[in-house]
Amino acid sequence: MRKTAIAIGISVLAFLYHPFTTTAAEPNITVTVNEMPLMLNIPPVIVDGITMVPFRPLMEKLGLQVEWAEESRAIQATRPGVKLELQLGQATAVFNDEPVPLDAAPRLIEESAFVPLRFIAEATGNQVEWNPGTRSISIRGPEWIKFVPHFGNGSFVPGQVPDRAAAMDVFEAKDLLHIVWSSFDKESWTFKVYLSAGKHDEWIVREKVVLELPAYESEMASTQPPVLLWGNAIYYDDAEGLKRVTFNEKGDVVSSETLIRLPRAQDTVRPLHKVISDKEEGILWAAETGFQLYFLDDLGKPIPVAIPPFSELSLAYSRNVPLFLDPTHTYLTFKTGIFGGALVRYQLPAGAFVQDDAKRVRKQYRLAPDGMKHAASQLIYHKGKLYSFYTTNQGAQDRLHLAVLDPVTLEIQEDYRNLASIYAIATITGNEMHLWQMESDSGILDLTVFRLP
Repeated sequence: MRKTAIAIGISVLAFLYHPFTTTAAEPNITVTVNEMPLMLNIPPVIVDGITMVPFRPLMEKLGLQVEWAEESRAIQATRPGVKLELQLGQATAVFNDEPVPLDAAPRLIEESAFVPLRFIAEATGNQVEWNPGTRSISIRGPEWIKFVPHFGNGSFVPGQVPDRAAAMDVFEAKDLLHIVWSSFDKESWTFKVYLSAGKHDEWIVREKVVLELPAYESEMASTQPPVLLWGNAIYYDDAEGLKRVTFNEKGDVVSSETLIRLPRAQDTVRPLHKVISDKEEGILWAAETGFQLYFLDDLGKPIPVAIPPFSELSLAYSRNVPLFLDPTHTYLTFKTGIFGGALVRYQLPAGAFVQDDAKRVRKQYRLAPDGMKHAASQLIYHKGKLYSFYTTNQGAQDRLHLAVLDPVTLEIQEDYRNLASIYAIATITGNEMHLWQMESDSGILDLTVFRLP
C-alpha cells in the first residue's frame, strides 16, 4: 500500500513539472533575439500551447540580472525599471510589484526551471513572432545595453531643480549633451534661461545663465518662455523678433543675432516649434498675423500655416515637441491635445487639415496602439522613422513604451511595450536611444541605454 502511494506521488510531481506536449518526430524549436541565436542548454518545449524555455539564458540575453532562490524555488530578474518575480508551480508572476496572470506556470523540466517565453520577452519591451513552418521564434526589440546612475556624478542643476521636466529642452549628439531650462525671477521680473552641458559622462558646465528675457503678464502661467534648443544654438522670441544665440561647449555665448525683425505687441506670447524633415530644418513661429513656417536656410520665404485656436493652445503647451514636414512640403504633421493626444496633418498647399471623410472632422492618427490610454508622449524623427515614446499609468507606476510609425502613412509598424517603469525624456543618437530620468528632488539624471530595434 505504501509503495502504491509513493508511486502516485511521483506521478503527480511528474505531471506538475513535466506535462509538455511534443513528439519525438518534431524538430527542436529555435529562438533568435534580434536575429542572433539564443543558445539554450535544453531545447524549448511546448506546454498546453505555450512555449517554455530555460529561464537563465533568455533573461540574461534580455539584459536582466537573475537570482534563483533554492528554498522557495523562485526566480527574480531585474534591470533598471523592470523587476520580475516567478515561482515554480505558480500561475501568477509579479511584475514591478503588481501581480500578473501567466498562461503557464514555471516548472522543472529535466532538472531545469522553465518559464513562458512570450511573457518574459513582452514584459521587457519586445515583440514575439512564431513561425510554425520552421518551428522558430523571433524575439525583436530594443536591446538593453547599460544603465548609468548619476550621470556626471552630480546634479545638472545644483541650485534649483526645474519645476517640471516638460520645461526642459534636451539635445544630444554623439557624446555631447545639452540641457536648457528656465525659471522665473520675481525680483527682476525676468525669465532666466540656463544651460548645462555634459560630455563623456562628465559635466562641462552646470546651471549657467545664457539668456535673460523679460516676462510678460500672459507668460506667468508657464515655466517655459518661447525658447528652443537646437544643437549649440538657442532660438527665442523677444520684443524685437526672432533671435538666435550660439554657444561653445563651456556655455560661453559666441554670437547673438536677430534672424527676423518683427516687433511684437506687449504682453503677448509667440510660441516657437522645431520643424524637422529629411533634408531641411525650420521653425514654426506664431507671429501676430498667424503661424509662419520659416526654413533656416531661407528665412525670407515663410509659408503661412493657419492653425485653429484649440490646436494653437495645444502647441503652446507642447513647445518641446517638434513638427514634421514631408520632403515634398505637402504635409506638416504635429501632435495635438495637451494630455496624450494624437497626430494631425496640415496640407500646406491647400491650407487645411487632412479630413476624415467618414466623420467629417479633422483626421487623427494614433500615437499608441488601439486601446492604450497614454498620459504623455514624445516624438523623435530619426533616419526615416518616427518614434513615439508614450507613457501609460498602471496604478502608481508610469510605464514607458515605444511605437515606431511610418512617417508617410503614420501607421504604427512596430510596438514595444514595457521598456521600463519610469518617466523619462528620450533622445536618439546614432543607433542608440537614451532614456534620461530625472530625480525630481535633486536634478540628478539616471541614463538607460538601448540599441534601436
